[in-house]
Amino acid sequence: MKIKLLVVALGAVSGIAQAGWRPVIRSDNLNVAVNYGGGSVAYAESRIGVMGPLGRVVSQLKALPYDLQQGLNGRVAPMINQNGASFQGGSVSGNAVVTIQPSASGVTYLSVSGLNYQVTSHFSARKWGVIKADCTNTLTLSNIAVTGQYGSVNGVLDPGPFNAELVGK
Repeated sequence: MKIKLLVVALGAVSGIAQAGWRPVIRSDNLNVAVNYGGGSVAYAESRIGVMGPLGRVVSQLKALPYDLQQGLNGRVAPMINQNGASFQGGSVSGNAVVTIQPSASGVTYLSVSGLNYQVTSHFSARKWGVIKADCTNTLTLSNIAVTGQYGSVNGVLDPGPFNAELVGK
């Protein structure tokens, strides 16, 4: 009887009990699979120790948003400051979507999209000593898309498919 009562009590208490979980890393590898025309190639390398080619690519891709932010801020800040406002800051956010598209000619096209850039500036003015204006301006460029070309067939970059454009919404 006591055992049945203990089982019933444990069953009732289990409804209010909480449990947590901890993820367990089973592997510390970088894996990539490339599918092409019915075939595929897989490559894996350890993230521990000497960084291989895949590790270098991952490091560069992880640095991409920061590098883009620094480049955009370096161009935008002087333009804002030269026009009477003061640059407050700019930040890149979002998840980068990187597409690599090789062509039969040996040229590879790289496209990056999915990142957003938001820049803030401030402007103050006085008119006739009585009217004062303080404005905070925010510009957001959504889903910035950059497409580039790597390599050339004849030693000259093809101007057709190469474009670097900011598509803002």
